[in-house]
Formats: sequence, C-alpha cells, structure tokens
Amino acid sequence: MEKILRDLAKQENFTEKAKVEVLGSGLQDGSNFHGSLTRARISENGRTLPVFIKKEMPCKEVNSSQKFSNEIHFYTKIHPQLKAFGDVPKVPRYLWDGKLGDGTILIIEDVSAEEYVPARSGTELNTMEVELLLKELGKLHETSGKMKAQNPELFDMLVAPLEEGFCVGAPYEGVLTQCYKNAISAAEKHLPEKYKEKLLRYDYSRTSEWAMKRSGPNLVLTHGDSWYSNFLFKYQGDIPISVAILDWQMCRVGSPLLDVSELLFSSTSGADCPGATECAFGFTMAIIILPFALGQAEAALVLTPEKLVFSEDSVVSKRIADVIKVAIDKGII
Repeated sequence: MEKILRDLAKQENFTEKAKVEVLGSGLQDGSNFHGSLTRARISENGRTLPVFIKKEMPCKEVNSSQKFSNEIHFYTKIHPQLKAFGDVPKVPRYLWDGKLGDGTILIIEDVSAEEYVPARSGTELNTMEVELLLKELGKLHETSGKMKAQNPELFDMLVAPLEEGFCVGAPYEGVLTQCYKNAISAAEKHLPEKYKEKLLRYDYSRTSEWAMKRSGPNLVLTHGDSWYSNFLFKYQGDIPISVAILDWQMCRVGSPLLDVSELLFSSTSGADCPGATECAFGFTMAIIILPFALGQAEAALVLTPEKLVFSEDSVVSKRIADVIKVAIDKGII
C-alpha cells in the first residue's frame, strides 16, 4: 500500500519527502459489499491530499454490482466526456486504480476534507436534502440525455462497457418477483377492493422487462444506487448547500425514474417525501427498487427472496399502497 501511495504522491507532484499516512481501514463483508475501505493522507509543506482507498475482496458470489469496473469506467471515461454537454453532479476526483494482491483497488479524493459529511438527518433525508439531491441527479440525467441526442455514437460507445448490476445473477435470482408479491401483500390492507381486483390481473414480468431495458428513447445514464449512504452533504448552518455523489458501481443506462423512485422510497419519511404519491413514476418504477428500500423501516439490506417481508403497518407498505392507487387511477396498471 505504501508504494502505491508513494507513486500517487509522485503523480500528484509531491516530492519524495512527502509524508504518507494511513489513517484507518475497515473490512466490510456483507451481502451488498465485500471489501475494505481505507483513508490515507499525503502531505508536504502545508499541502494535503486526503484519499479514500477501496479494495474489492475475492468472493465467488460477488457480481458486477460489487466490483469496481463500472465505477472506474465512470470516473475515467464517462464523467470527463459528460462535462462537455452540460452540468454534472459533484463526484470525488478519481486518482488511481490497479491491482493490489488478489483484488482491484480504486483511489479517489476524500471529499470529507471539503466539509462534506453524511446526512445530518440520518437514514431519512429531509425535504431540503431530497430537493438538492433531485437537482443533482437531474443534472446527470439531463446532461447524459443531451449527449445521447447530440452524439449518439459517443453515448453508445461510453455506456457499452457498463456491466449490469441491478439484481442480476446469483444470489439475486427471483428477488424482483418475490419482492413484488411481498410488497403487494403488505399493501393490500390499505387498498379498496377495486384496486385489489386490478392487481390480481397485473403481469409482474412486464416490470422486470422494463427494469432491465438498456435501450430506448427515454433511457439515459443513471446512478443506479441512489440511497442515503451514497451521498455526502456540505452544510451552511442547518441548510444543505451542496452534495457529493459517491459509489458508482451500479451506474447503468435506464429510466431516470429508477434513481428518483429509489431515492424517495429508500431514504425519506412519509412527511418529507415531496409529492411522492403524486409522482407519475407509478407502481412499475416504484416496486422494482424495493429490494433496496428495506433499510428504511423494518430490516437491514438483505437481498435474499425469503427475507423480503414487509410489515402491513410499515411506512413503506402504506406508501406502496398510495403509489398503486395513483398508478391504477392514471392507467399505468
């Protein structure tokens, strides 16, 4: 690790006398990430470069969402090109990637040195934080849409290497379908009979097909994992004034409604979700992100079908019922 940091120091125009410090590291070995996260710092003559080192661990069950290929491709190829087409969200500065032992490592600048911190509101973002995030995600969607319209060949070339990480492959087989069924079962308590009758005739497979679509006129570049843990905010007093968006492993081509619905359903409370039941993304877009919504009210993030259970009285289940009503009333279902 020290040699890599020394090489990085040279790359960033530090001298051989620069001080290299590893500030702390931790192993994260869970269902949604297998790897280690390390903070380090390079300093010399009053100049400091704080860095964040991500290392993937070998694991036979790890799929593309748990590797760094998409994230590296986003930082090195996609993000620089996007800037030519409009505003882009703030992301950490990419510094280096390569092999260390039996895993890939990715080094990015640590934006906490710029006073970016986790959301002060905790796991449920407040209205100001959500509105700021919607604007930043909107920059990604709008600017990638401009690239797609103005230079479709460039867009297709840049997104072609992205690996699909959205509930694909073991242990994700059957997660979406099981999630739909559990969510509907929990929401039925809050639905009048006329809505239940519609749901009985709903074809679940349509939602899976739409979730996996990679081409189409309204599909753009999306973050793919827009929940509170992947955002750091800068505050002025109690007001969030800027946000940095992290962890682009699940970056994909898809509907921007995937990012919006995941944000609203996984990281907000009912009171602070601005117009959630009025959003026209409807049932089809909302339900496909529910594997990621478990952290809000009743369980840790565990993507195994048998554990995707929703309490009938949970905040999530009531919101599902509201979205189902809107989707049926608008003819989406």
